[in-house]
Amino acid sequence: MLNRILLAAFVLCALPGSLWAQEPEPGDTRVTFTVQKLFMDGNDDTDVELNISCNTGIPLDQSKTATLVPGPLGSPATYEVEFVVEQYDQGELDCTIAETPVPGYLASYNCDVAVSGSCDVGDPSGINYDSFYEGPCVFEDIDNANGSQSPWENLCVIRNYPAPADIEITKDWIIEGSDTSQDVSTDYRLTLWCDAEIIGGINLFEVMQAGGSDNIIIGPPGCGFLVKGGESNQLIPIYDWCLSFNGEGDDVFNAEVIPEYPDSNCYVVETVYDSAVEVDNGCGSLTVAAGGSASCTITNTVFFEGIPTLSQYGLAILAMLMLGVGFVGFRRFA
Repeated sequence: MLNRILLAAFVLCALPGSLWAQEPEPGDTRVTFTVQKLFMDGNDDTDVELNISCNTGIPLDQSKTATLVPGPLGSPATYEVEFVVEQYDQGELDCTIAETPVPGYLASYNCDVAVSGSCDVGDPSGINYDSFYEGPCVFEDIDNANGSQSPWENLCVIRNYPAPADIEITKDWIIEGSDTSQDVSTDYRLTLWCDAEIIGGINLFEVMQAGGSDNIIIGPPGCGFLVKGGESNQLIPIYDWCLSFNGEGDDVFNAEVIPEYPDSNCYVVETVYDSAVEVDNGCGSLTVAAGGSASCTITNTVFFEGIPTLSQYGLAILAMLMLGVGFVGFRRFA
């Protein structure tokens, strides 16, 4: 009898573990998706709405406004939310996470799965200095039964970059007067200065060292001077970026600036090559924000006074008068 009992116990122990395991019932599941959102220009004021949609299960929230998580000293703050989905069939949960578009900003995405399933974020974003993708975060075939463990966490990271701001500079010429045949140069150079990146411009951010008295140093051709700061020997850039345009006559010039938060400042300086030209610069102060625009006009005026001229009849009369005055004077002193 004892032998039979021992044999039965041995057979039961030898059975595959899968026969003893209890498959999780639909609904006996719970998964957490963590979303981290970062403004790359330091914006920590704009509200961010994040959204989740799934093909099955029950999301406890389908939309959340992100809360701000302060970053380490000197680092940007991060927005973070968690979405929890329950009661889904194992291996059949697909969810998409995306932000509600933020005006003035471009978004890029990256993601990671905790245990099983996969995530996809599309093609590369194409944003400068960014290795992320177009998004959104798409999670597929999630199979994360909790059992007695903590909820599995899947991660979606979203970065927001300021969209370029457009600057349009209009150049007008006004030439007035009775004699416009005089040769006046309408050549000029316009230099756009900004305290934020100008696409295609020259970056003067690097701090330089110099000795001697306070002075101005001319940088790359066309733009870029640095002015000594205080009583130190450091030269610091007043405006970090510049871009020059050469032109002749009426024209329109365009540039793109990537602003800092909340906005950035620009101005335009004109160099003319003729002393007869008067400049009315309406581009002395421009302010641009993410995705915005600014426009201004610089007007150059040339005024010719001209020399009055007489007809042949008038010249004849003038000659007779001069002769008459001369004749009278001659008789008087003769």
